[in-house]
Amino acid sequence: MSSIGLSVPPGLTISIEACQEYQQNGKNLPEGLWEEILEGLKSVEEDMGAILGDLTKPLFLSVRSEAAISMPGMMDTVLNLELNDEVVAGLAAKNGERFAYDSYRCFLDTFGDVVMGIPHSLFEEMLENMKEAKEAKLDTDLIASDLKELVEQYKHVYFEAKVDKFPSGVLFARNPSTGEKKLYGEFLVKAQDIEFTVQENRLWILQCRSGKRTGKGGIKIAVDMVKEGLVDKRTAIKMMEPHHLDQLLHPQFEDPSAYKDKVVAMGLPASPGAAVGQIVFSADDAEQWHAQGKSVILVRTETSPEDVGGKYAAAGILTARGGKTSHAAVVARGWGKCCVSGCANIRVNDAEKVMANADISEDALAARNNGAQGICLCRTEHMFFASDERIKAVRKMIMAVTPEQRKAALDGLLPYQRSDFEGIFRAMDGQIAKESEFFSFGTNDLTQMTFGYNRDDVDKFLPIHLSKGILQSDPFDVLDQTVVGQLIKIATEKGRGARPSLKASYFISLSQLQSVSGSGHEILYYSLLICNKNRTFISKLRCQAD
Repeated sequence: MSSIGLSVPPGLTISIEACQEYQQNGKNLPEGLWEEILEGLKSVEEDMGAILGDLTKPLFLSVRSEAAISMPGMMDTVLNLELNDEVVAGLAAKNGERFAYDSYRCFLDTFGDVVMGIPHSLFEEMLENMKEAKEAKLDTDLIASDLKELVEQYKHVYFEAKVDKFPSGVLFARNPSTGEKKLYGEFLVKAQDIEFTVQENRLWILQCRSGKRTGKGGIKIAVDMVKEGLVDKRTAIKMMEPHHLDQLLHPQFEDPSAYKDKVVAMGLPASPGAAVGQIVFSADDAEQWHAQGKSVILVRTETSPEDVGGKYAAAGILTARGGKTSHAAVVARGWGKCCVSGCANIRVNDAEKVMANADISEDALAARNNGAQGICLCRTEHMFFASDERIKAVRKMIMAVTPEQRKAALDGLLPYQRSDFEGIFRAMDGQIAKESEFFSFGTNDLTQMTFGYNRDDVDKFLPIHLSKGILQSDPFDVLDQTVVGQLIKIATEKGRGARPSLKASYFISLSQLQSVSGSGHEILYYSLLICNKNRTFISKLRCQAD
């Protein structure tokens, strides 16, 4: 740039070769480099008429990385190197306090991030908090006194980052895990939440508060403190937290380390606890063995509402598929039973009957060719994932403005569903109602499909819909009868038209059951699992409801 006549400030360059040698030599400067830097700095001072560190004519340096071709990952530029508490006062006298302390603030931010490894977000958060406190919309709305305060806050971050001289950490008067009466603690050299600190080999205790502890440790500490006369029984009971009791009510292995070398497979911790028992592969076997006084572990590829009796009888549940929100996981947590789900390393081979999950005809045919004797779960909404054309048709239906547009979109979906079901029936050698002994409806899943909701994130927007009157009630609490209810009724009536003895089961929340009661809509005889909102099993009955 100098060669074409541009005004470029004087400076000095440290070559890439010198940087590489510095890294290769254990971060030691190459011989003679420091002297060359000081000589170059003296030349810059002469050209600028300023001196590094001088209070009246301070020289500020800009340190930047350069390359022949710009590339990501290059070091950010550090401006105003040599600003400190003394120099900033001289700069303020010459250029004004606001300019001087804003420059100092920016320097502390970039130097901390680039050189010291202090996250930029820490400084940014302090800046935003200051703007909020001073009701300032822009950085430029802050006055000199605000910026002085920010500088002090930034310097405190540097104090906490002095990793060599100021290690800090947390100290417990008793072991928080076991409750044992002895000092227990740990420290982190970069800790932000300080309870004690060590400065030049001297320990300072800074803060005291109630420590977090496990259920086992909490109860032992409470009991011991009563025995030691430190607190009375009433105070000790108040020291206990509800989740402590929840931890203790779940079965636990006395010595988990004794089983470490005997682990066969691992899965997801769907429901806490521990269980020991004989393995069974069907819900019926679990109920029968339990009736004989045996402890059993129900092992399934995945479970369904029809397995509820076996899950209730089992001491623990293990599934090869599913996650923490699977049917097995939700039911197990409600009952306080141990459950490991998604254990992909196990393969369950049902000796008597192999059923499959299939959503499209291709999957049904593949399952049949691999020995499946039927389909236990067919999710109609999954049919729409088979191609982009289907997904586009679903989007048109969802985004339709008029009833005519929605009907046109639904008419486009109908051929897909019809052909899929025909293919599935052909693969299974028959028509579904003639071969099936029961239909199982999940009102929760039907509600999700009908409204296009995902139950995992519905709480984020459903309260808004309710407050604005878009919905009159929560569809997961009050069963929608105009669509969801009609889908169930149509399927049940048509199914029994082909097989009069067909049974229909419904997995329905207690609040949804109450919303159906007295509605005037007749529901045919069905097997009903009554549950609370968390799907905790209450009872099983056969009834007819209006």
